[in-house]
Amino acid sequence: RAIIDAFPGPISAKDSEGRYLVMNQYQADLLGIAPDAAIGRTASELTDPDHGLRTTTRDREVLATGQPVQFE
Repeated sequence: RAIIDAFPGPISAKDSEGRYLVMNQYQADLLGIAPDAAIGRTASELTDPDHGLRTTTRDREVLATGQPVQFE
């Protein structure tokens, strides 16, 4: 946990349904929540609907192709 919280950028991991398993402090600060508040929730639950949809679309692309995608 200390390693991902020390990284100066957003880091998270999700399950195959798009629910957060872990989120670093940097990303949680961007969302205005505590990192543990993200656990079990989706991007659509934590952000506006448009961002949630873009995130879900990218997540599905990664799962389908196994290739990383660039977030803007």
